[in-house]
Amino acid sequence: MERSDFFTPYQVDIIQDTSPKILIEKSRRIGVSFAMAYKTFRSHLKDKQDTIVCSSNWAVSKEFLKDIQRFAEACNIACEHEVISPSDMTSETVYYPNGSKVVAISSSPKAF
Repeated sequence: MERSDFFTPYQVDIIQDTSPKILIEKSRRIGVSFAMAYKTFRSHLKDKQDTIVCSSNWAVSKEFLKDIQRFAEACNIACEHEVISPSDMTSETVYYPNGSKVVAISSSPKAF
């Protein structure tokens, strides 16, 4: 159970939602990405899986990955971190000890 003094009620709803797809009407900077980062972090601890994160701009994708790294540090989990930055795209990857990874890429079509 997520701590209700750390996450807002709607963040807890997002984290606990087990639907394969979630549709959220939201405003900017209200914590939905933070809750999704925690949900992603937690799910990668349980199962080996890969996730690609891409947003409207590179800064948002990078912030998502940074939140995941903060959760790992808070749980004392050593994750590796890699940055690839050729001239036409940038990506960052967090590798979990179990082989899972989360990749943040720029929104450039070349990145895909």
